[in-house]
Amino acid sequence: MKNFKSNKLGIILSIILMIITVITVGIILYINVLPVKYLIALIIILLGFAAFVSVYQFKRRQKSKKLNVITGIGILMISILLIYFVNTFNFLNLVTRSGYKIQNYSVIVLKDSRYEKIQDISGEKLGYLENGDEGSKLALENITKEVTTTQIAKSDVISLSDDLFSNDLQAIMIENSYKEILNEEIENFSNNTKVIYEFSVKIKVDENSKGVGSITEEPFNVYISGIDTYGDISSVSRSDVNIVVTVNPNTHQVLLTNIPRDYYVTIPGTSGNKDKLTHAGIYGIDKSIGAVEDILDININYYVKVNFTSLEEIVDALGGIIVYSEYSFTSYIDNYYFQEGYNNMNGSQALAFSRERKSFAEGDIMRGRNQQAVIEAIIRKASSPSIIYKYNSLLNSLNGKFQTNMTSDEILELIKFQLNKNPTWNVTSITLNGVGSSEYTYTAGNQRLSVLIPDESTISNAKSLIKAVFDGKVLESSYGEVTSPSNPIKNIVTESNTNEKEEVKKEEKVENDVVNSVLQNEVIENNTVDNNITNEIINDVINDIDNNETIDNTVIDNDISNDVENEIENVGNSITNQV
Repeated sequence: MKNFKSNKLGIILSIILMIITVITVGIILYINVLPVKYLIALIIILLGFAAFVSVYQFKRRQKSKKLNVITGIGILMISILLIYFVNTFNFLNLVTRSGYKIQNYSVIVLKDSRYEKIQDISGEKLGYLENGDEGSKLALENITKEVTTTQIAKSDVISLSDDLFSNDLQAIMIENSYKEILNEEIENFSNNTKVIYEFSVKIKVDENSKGVGSITEEPFNVYISGIDTYGDISSVSRSDVNIVVTVNPNTHQVLLTNIPRDYYVTIPGTSGNKDKLTHAGIYGIDKSIGAVEDILDININYYVKVNFTSLEEIVDALGGIIVYSEYSFTSYIDNYYFQEGYNNMNGSQALAFSRERKSFAEGDIMRGRNQQAVIEAIIRKASSPSIIYKYNSLLNSLNGKFQTNMTSDEILELIKFQLNKNPTWNVTSITLNGVGSSEYTYTAGNQRLSVLIPDESTISNAKSLIKAVFDGKVLESSYGEVTSPSNPIKNIVTESNTNEKEEVKKEEKVENDVVNSVLQNEVIENNTVDNNITNEIINDVINDIDNNETIDNTVIDNDISNDVENEIENVGNSITNQV
């Protein structure tokens, strides 16, 4: 009692220290995230320090400012450690608990209509997409609670749009992924329509993984699905990033196989119907996985689903990454200038780099390779010893920003594996290729869309390399040693270069329209060509009249035919040159 009165503060501090230490040790043992050699060493250090300080505090008859400071510092350090492990515990409990998907719906009307809110379409015809999806049924029930309409089912999203513009329907209800398709495929769709009601439905999903026996001893495949949205990762959307990560933990080999978003594939559960791979994401992650498994003839053991927000925040939490760029270019998104070679990137820059395709002749193929380079940079940074200092911020950034069907035990095994062996991963990147075409798709119905017909030789090569990784072979790395990284510069946007980009977009659209027309055996209609021909013929006729000459219809017809043939030949040469 006398010692307590004399050293009251020191004894209170030592009691707090012991309590925090016991709680921390308990959490560490419960989570079991550390390899045994680190676990034993850490527990001995924590309990030993707390016992040593407490014994001295209780024995002292007078307070010691120096010892109290040491005790306070010990409390602070162990509290920080406790926060780290509590965050790990919370992260592991939340990250795999998806169990549902969110579908976001919009009710759309013509822009010049009198409808401004959902109640305004009472008694009117409301079109919706009938695809047997549970979300569509729930969405219709939601609408029925708000307003009474005549609900009319359509088989595809293009038919919905056509009937809206022809006034056969006064409003349409579509999931927002389909709305983005209409914005891409129907000229000025967004400018000529307006949204009068938005809502979301939540749907339970079954996630059955094909996990391996031991994730640190057996090779496995992970499907990375990158959806084209910000915000809630549970939202359904198109899968613009489709990368298979093949991992052999024994050889520390990682193979990244990129599959272009426009790959023309069969979507499981649609009676053999084909569509763009990106559209499979609209119907659920399981459809994307099934399509990828069919392409590569493999089992996808796990999946990881991310979006724009995920990438930005993960990269920033890592303290930035160093990414290899095959070319020097300025991104259309945010106008960042990236130099050929390695570049230091923050989250915003990494996202712009990953989304860019207009700057490259190979378009989406090159975008896929850039996305692989970003993944390689994340793997390199996340597996470096320095990441321990950013551990807390990294977990906070990941919380709620991605979904996976890996169990918490499997994630823990991977963390312990990396901490214990600290391997350097060898990363190899490949991409599937194909031939551009215009084909009917399951999603768009009777309207052809631009797709990529798979190149079987690149698929065969991917299958061989995946098997080689599973067999324990180490492949040649696609990335060299990081040297002299550059810092991306954000170019100033001026009216001239903005207009230049708009002109490029217009040219691309005209070129695509011409190519699609040729592919569909349709007649190429070019207003500029028609006007030039018409003006030339009229001038010839006027000159003939002025000269009192007889107008020969046969000659005029021949002139038109010759001019049309010349113009078509010129367009064909232009297309060839562009390709």
